[in-house]
Amino acid sequence: MFQIKMDKNARLQLKQEIRVFMTKNPNAKTSEVKKFVFSGKNPPDIGETSPRALNKFISENMSKFRDTGDCVKHKGGNGKPKTVTNNKVTLKVKKRLVKKLSSSIRKVAKAVGVGKESVRRLLHNNLNVKPYHKR
Repeated sequence: MFQIKMDKNARLQLKQEIRVFMTKNPNAKTSEVKKFVFSGKNPPDIGETSPRALNKFISENMSKFRDTGDCVKHKGGNGKPKTVTNNKVTLKVKKRLVKKLSSSIRKVAKAVGVGKESVRRLLHNNLNVKPYHKR
């Protein structure tokens, strides 16, 4: 892995230049982008960045631009996908509560087939139901 020793402003400026060039020439090569970026009036200060690391930075941002349409945004899909707290389970929990409003979270969880904490999270976040305790 290569360290890029550019400050944040230089990286942002380089990403903006790549975006400008890629909107005009979507099938451009790394060398063409590099020429465009450094031939301008105000080239970014890349510091002590090696040419190999600079090429890698440019090519990664070019591929990111091709995938998302922007160099700054990420593709998404990172992180664990929702498995239990989805719409299907939310509807099951809601139907169960409409059927019998005084059901406990434990009984609803057992009937629907998910964990207690998942039901509690669904009630609180998705259905806006707050716990009510008789005193």
